[in-house]
Amino acid sequence: HTWPEAAPHLRAAGAANHSSCSLPPGSHAPHLPPAMPLLADDAALQVRGHELRVNQAMVRTGKPASPGVKAGAALALCGLAWLGGRVLAKGAVATLALVLAIMRVKRVSQWCVSLFLPAAMRSMDKAMRKIKEATLIPIIQGRVLDFGCGDGQYLRYVGKALDQVTEIVSLEPNTNLHRGILAHAEKFNCTSKPYQLSGEFAEDLLLERGPETFDTIIVGNVLCEVPDQRAALSSLYKLLAPGGCLWFIEHVAAEKNTIEYKVQHMLNPLWCTLTDGCNINRSTLKRIEEQPWEVNAWDLSFRGGILGRIQVGLATKPDAKLSAL
Repeated sequence: HTWPEAAPHLRAAGAANHSSCSLPPGSHAPHLPPAMPLLADDAALQVRGHELRVNQAMVRTGKPASPGVKAGAALALCGLAWLGGRVLAKGAVATLALVLAIMRVKRVSQWCVSLFLPAAMRSMDKAMRKIKEATLIPIIQGRVLDFGCGDGQYLRYVGKALDQVTEIVSLEPNTNLHRGILAHAEKFNCTSKPYQLSGEFAEDLLLERGPETFDTIIVGNVLCEVPDQRAALSSLYKLLAPGGCLWFIEHVAAEKNTIEYKVQHMLNPLWCTLTDGCNINRSTLKRIEEQPWEVNAWDLSFRGGILGRIQVGLATKPDAKLSAL
């Protein structure tokens, strides 16, 4: 099933200004009310002196398949379904159970994910490149944290803004991906700046570096994997300096009461096990909006299916000094 053409291709969600300077020291971020639409398709958003625009046409979805290709795909699926039935009849359920048990071993699952994740990231990067170039490169500045960076694909965009960068930290707990990260850091000249590759989590980095350490944080399809979104986002909010920007892009749960939404929830336990913790049914934007920063986000369609809904946006931490003026 694909997204219906009648559905809006681009919606915006955001939170009204929630200033951190109004919170007493040591208090927790409040649960904010549901976001209201702020941006229309191709509307301008002013961030750090740049005008940012996003529209559905910027998503590269590939050419529509011809009728012949569609017919061939349908026949192939029928063949796979028949073959799958034959295999299941011969006891493949026990084999699948064994595979799932093995994938629950963290070192095994991380190694397996490191084999296919780079290709998946490259595919997603090509599809969203125009959006990243339009919204990510202009806001990169100062001390940059690439959070949960996979194999380092986002260093491509950091490398295009090096004249605005003073420090780069790549954070990726899966050490099997570190070789690829270092290769991308070299390829895009990021090592010409003070550069650190860390296998820690956000909470550990906060303890090591202290609060208000980064001016720009990049979060690219990683909040689907963190065990506790609220804890991770709380740490990222604390790591972000006043006036800093967190840029995010995430695949999220489909609209409620749709077939895609129901399928996502049905498949999520299996998907999560096979992908080392990736969840396909999270309402990530709601979790982002719980922190007291200003959020602007676009809702995009992407090729349909269980990963067919993408949300991209910016969370800006209020600057208490500017708010007091």
